[in-house]
Amino acid sequence: AWTTLHIPHDKPLYVMGIGTPAYMLSAIEHGVDMFDCVLPTRLARHGVAMTTYGNLTLKKECFEYDHAPLDENCSCRVCRSHSRAYLRHLFRTGEILSAMLLSYHNLYFLNSLMQRAREAINNNCFAAFKREVLSAQNRE
Repeated sequence: AWTTLHIPHDKPLYVMGIGTPAYMLSAIEHGVDMFDCVLPTRLARHGVAMTTYGNLTLKKECFEYDHAPLDENCSCRVCRSHSRAYLRHLFRTGEILSAMLLSYHNLYFLNSLMQRAREAINNNCFAAFKREVLSAQNRE
């Protein structure tokens, strides 16, 4: 918040290292335009999927027979084609495909979030959108 007050407003504002929905939405609120972060792929390598309701750690035993998609609200090809149980199996057996599929999903998830943020800004309802997203993220 302090930094953005001292940067010219006629230039795009870029922040490196911000990769969670909460930080990204807060940065947007303060005028940040672009982000870059390793978090979505790092989480994927550790068996973690970013979802509407917070991060999902697939290494947990409770997902062994869970045939639901990673995120019921996501339309990415991973969520449409693979279950939590299958992705957990890939992770537990050390298959590189696990990291690839989870990376794809996490990047899709964040890209979709940014598309929705742009729509909220254009519709003058960003504050309500941010509250809704953060409320869902803190449910589980």
